[in-house]
Amino acid sequence: MTSRSSLCLLIVLCIVTPVANSQNSPNVCVKHIVSPLRYPPIARQARIQGTVVAKLRVGADGTVQQVNILTDDLLLRAHPILQSETEKIVREWTFECSGCASPEFEHTVRFTYRLEGEDSQYDTSKVTMDLPTEVIITTAPPVCDHCPAKEKR
Repeated sequence: MTSRSSLCLLIVLCIVTPVANSQNSPNVCVKHIVSPLRYPPIARQARIQGTVVAKLRVGADGTVQQVNILTDDLLLRAHPILQSETEKIVREWTFECSGCASPEFEHTVRFTYRLEGEDSQYDTSKVTMDLPTEVIITTAPPVCDHCPAKEKR
């Protein structure tokens, strides 16, 4: 067991969400996740935020076989820390799909990283998961000792 995995919250659950409204449509289930615990520290210090989409190819055994990370944000493309973090996270998850045409399937998860509220010297990370399709990670921006002072009204 690595030090990262010993610090992570291990959750075994099955959240089923219909992909379409048809009764025979596939249902994706997250069988095992290691929850992200906090906003990536380097991204927080650099004040990098945005949305990253992970397109997954899931094998017959439920493990993530391939990850394609996408973003429309030019800043995130230039500084790929959030893409790397997202890929690290989803590679530890396992899935299953009932009603899929084949034992291997594709699935998409959207990760939104947001800096919200007043600057803080402390990491106030909050992780919200709407599985199997969305993860939102928020925290307060870091205190900036070299930024211009904010005007008080």
